[in-house]
Amino acid sequence: MKEIIEFRINYDFAHLLFKANEGKNIGTSVKVVELSRDDPRYNQIPIIAKEVKKKYGKGF
Repeated sequence: MKEIIEFRINYDFAHLLFKANEGKNIGTSVKVVELSRDDPRYNQIPIIAKEVKKKYGKGF
Protein backbone atom coordinates (compact mmCIF):
# COMPACT_ATOMS: atom_id res chain seq x y z
CA MET A 1 0.00 0.00 0.00
CA LYS A 2 1.37 3.39 -1.01
CA GLU A 3 1.03 6.27 1.43
CA ILE A 4 -0.18 9.52 -0.12
CA ILE A 5 0.10 12.78 1.80
CA GLU A 6 -1.99 15.85 1.06
CA PHE A 7 -0.21 19.19 1.37
CA ARG A 8 -1.86 22.59 1.39
CA ILE A 9 0.65 24.98 -0.09
CA ASN A 10 0.54 28.78 -0.12
CA TYR A 11 -0.41 29.54 -3.72
CA ASP A 12 2.06 32.46 -3.89
CA PHE A 13 4.98 30.05 -3.44
CA ALA A 14 3.67 26.81 -4.94
CA HIS A 15 5.58 27.50 -8.18
CA LEU A 16 8.84 27.00 -6.27
CA LEU A 17 8.23 23.25 -6.23
CA PHE A 18 5.17 22.42 -8.33
CA LYS A 19 4.05 22.98 -11.92
CA ALA A 20 1.05 25.22 -12.56
CA ASN A 21 -1.10 22.27 -13.65
CA GLU A 22 -0.30 20.14 -10.58
CA GLY A 23 -2.70 19.88 -7.70
CA LYS A 24 -5.92 21.74 -7.20
CA ASN A 25 -6.34 25.42 -6.42
CA ILE A 26 -8.65 26.25 -3.54
CA GLY A 27 -9.70 29.86 -3.80
CA THR A 28 -6.86 32.24 -4.55
CA SER A 29 -4.48 31.38 -1.72
CA VAL A 30 -4.09 27.59 -1.45
CA LYS A 31 -2.95 24.81 -3.75
CA VAL A 32 -3.64 21.24 -2.63
CA VAL A 33 -1.04 18.74 -3.82
CA GLU A 34 -0.79 15.03 -3.08
CA LEU A 35 2.63 13.38 -2.90
CA SER A 36 3.97 10.03 -1.82
CA ARG A 37 6.94 9.82 0.53
CA ASP A 38 9.11 8.41 -2.25
CA ASP A 39 8.56 11.49 -4.47
CA PRO A 40 11.85 13.45 -4.47
CA ARG A 41 9.97 16.69 -3.81
CA TYR A 42 8.70 15.35 -0.48
CA ASN A 43 12.09 15.97 1.15
CA GLN A 44 12.36 19.44 -0.40
CA ILE A 45 9.21 20.76 1.26
CA PRO A 46 10.75 21.54 4.70
CA ILE A 47 13.79 23.12 3.04
CA ILE A 48 11.68 25.43 0.88
CA ALA A 49 9.32 26.16 3.78
CA LYS A 50 12.26 27.33 5.88
CA GLU A 51 13.59 29.54 3.06
CA VAL A 52 10.16 31.10 2.41
CA LYS A 53 9.67 31.80 6.12
CA LYS A 54 13.11 33.39 6.40
CA LYS A 55 12.87 35.46 3.22
CA TYR A 56 9.18 36.47 3.20
CA GLY A 57 7.98 35.84 6.76
CA LYS A 58 5.15 33.66 5.42
CA GLY A 59 4.34 29.97 5.43
CA PHE A 60 4.94 27.74 2.45
